[in-house]
Amino acid sequence: MKSRLPNIAYKLVSFSLIDAVFANFIGTFFIFYIMQSAAKYTTAISVFSIFIWLFTGVFFALTAKFMTPRNKMLVYRAACLMGISFLSIIILFGSMALNYIWFLGALKGLYVAFVYMPYNTMVAQNIPAPLMARYQGIQGISQSVAKIAFPILLGLIITGASYESTAWLIIPLFAIGFILSFTIRPPQNSAKQRPTKIIGFIKSIRKHSLVRRMLSVEFLRGLSHSGVMATVITMYIKYLFGTPLNLGILTSVFAAVTIAFQFLVGAFAKKSHFPRILKYCALLFLAASATFLIWENQPTFIFYNFCFVTTVTLISMLTDINVFNVCNMKIIKNQKVEYLAVREIVLNLGRVTGFLGLLMIGLFGGDSWLRWFLAALCGIVIVLTYMSAKNTKKIKICY
Repeated sequence: MKSRLPNIAYKLVSFSLIDAVFANFIGTFFIFYIMQSAAKYTTAISVFSIFIWLFTGVFFALTAKFMTPRNKMLVYRAACLMGISFLSIIILFGSMALNYIWFLGALKGLYVAFVYMPYNTMVAQNIPAPLMARYQGIQGISQSVAKIAFPILLGLIITGASYESTAWLIIPLFAIGFILSFTIRPPQNSAKQRPTKIIGFIKSIRKHSLVRRMLSVEFLRGLSHSGVMATVITMYIKYLFGTPLNLGILTSVFAAVTIAFQFLVGAFAKKSHFPRILKYCALLFLAASATFLIWENQPTFIFYNFCFVTTVTLISMLTDINVFNVCNMKIIKNQKVEYLAVREIVLNLGRVTGFLGLLMIGLFGGDSWLRWFLAALCGIVIVLTYMSAKNTKKIKICY
């Protein structure tokens, strides 16, 4: 008989689902909005994203230092209020808010840090290692379902009305998350909190090659598919297809396909299968990337984007499973908070580096360089997938 996920798992999935909708609106569609509203949109997108990930990295570290089991939900509620504040600025000021794009990036960075520090630690502490693949499968499927329904809905409303008016639809979701957070009680034995020592943890991992390799993969993820790569793809969709509705339709169709892959991996894949799955994903992604970069047109882009969404979703899912499984290894012991905080800092350093590259293109290169930038990012995805497959073989879970 299969073990059941704890009840808190489904509340965590709900938090993840709310963030997925907000991330789609404030990520893909906001980039589209900037491209329509700003003259130097490549520079504006880069500045916005750099401030997001700088503030995320800094406040991840600060949140890890001061967050306790008793105030995790207080931190999450603050994130909900920041999300509402971001949407309110868009509603009230419209395109004028783009004059302060750095402030919007900083606010989004605070939101990301305050959402994912409590979320990641609760996943690591409440989901048993044998059930991590199943949890990640359910969480991934729920996000994919959201990415089917909401992009088309958002695309229709934005095309028919405006981006600003669509922001009203997202605010009630944060209200739901805010209320739901009160149903999660702090553990009874959480009166004493061990001090968080991030610097000490960084010094200690010098002797753990697996942790160093895991963090190297996280940097490359931030540099590529978890950072600037999705932005570059959105820019290509704008060039090739034109409207928010087309963007929403493409996003929804590809999200539907990923559900089947996530279900199969979450339900049936074993840890021993992960390296082979990662290698097949890398090969398919390499073929799609080469096809699009050689013949840049609508059909090859659709094929490329299909392979990007499906393969990178699986790569990200399996890499996340590795991240949380390392939390259950003896080398981490009672340093889960430090490990997850350092992981996010490294991930965000990669993201900042990637968007600095995009900023250089906006300032000096021009959009003609996007193809070569995308080619470099595709190469990085292949490398990190190979590294992740090797890491999987080294992870020994302590049940």
